[in-house]
Amino acid sequence: MSDLDYAHTKAENPPMFKKLFGASTLQQNALEVWGHKQKAKEMREELRSHISLFYGPSAWDEIVHTEVQMRKEQKQAVYAAEEQREKIINIVVGTLITIAAGVLMATIIYYIGVGQGKW
Repeated sequence: MSDLDYAHTKAENPPMFKKLFGASTLQQNALEVWGHKQKAKEMREELRSHISLFYGPSAWDEIVHTEVQMRKEQKQAVYAAEEQREKIINIVVGTLITIAAGVLMATIIYYIGVGQGKW
């Protein structure tokens, strides 16, 4: 369901290049995603009815609780990965800025020395 929700969101808010070059494809994709979401909802309701009938309503509540916990853990993992990616980008950018500043300082010092006739 989460993947279908994400696909639905992407279909509703596509990137600019898809808006410009693929209007009919976007409508088709949005309709497909909507159809898949409806089918998934029907299947989930059927599963809920089946589990509640054979195992009782508390079993479905337990499944929903487990699902919520798994979703939270997945979000935390995704957020951790995103934070790690941002840290790496910050380190790379910081390193590049430091190197550029060092090269600039060395160049300035060199030209000052050449200008004073020390080199």
